[in-house]
Amino acid sequence: MPLIVAAQAVPIVAIAPALVLWLGTGGVTKTVITTYLTFFPVTVATARGIQSVPQESHELLRTYGASKRTSLRILELPFASPLIFVGLETAAAFSVVGAIVAELPFGSKEGLGVVILTSWQFYITEPRALYCVALTSCALGAVFVLSVRLMAYFALGPRSQGEVL
Repeated sequence: MPLIVAAQAVPIVAIAPALVLWLGTGGVTKTVITTYLTFFPVTVATARGIQSVPQESHELLRTYGASKRTSLRILELPFASPLIFVGLETAAAFSVVGAIVAELPFGSKEGLGVVILTSWQFYITEPRALYCVALTSCALGAVFVLSVRLMAYFALGPRSQGEVL
């Protein structure tokens, strides 16, 4: 966990230019930057969910001779799944930010980040494009978060948000 926290502390604007040099300005770079921004909330939520499994449950599985892999599959992941979905919701919102940041100063020719850059120069005379980008990114974030909530509902049933087994 300390390495994950340390990696998350590095600003994406410090890493993104190097990624563009190595990977170009295409979809792969955008995917890597978005994954970088979304990895942390999912990892932390998953770790917290697995740590919240009662010790008695682990002891019971050990008495039955369950392996670590079996324990992960039948106890820890099902127990942690509500918290994993909370992390996925957070990551869904961050993914929009990651995609926009990936398009900003790095030679992209289309996308919301490009609209921000070109509108920024003409903000005094044409602020509508920036407002449209803000509304579009909010709408995209809402759609992604609602999609994750829908998946959580189908996977977990009607349990409340963040409720564990």
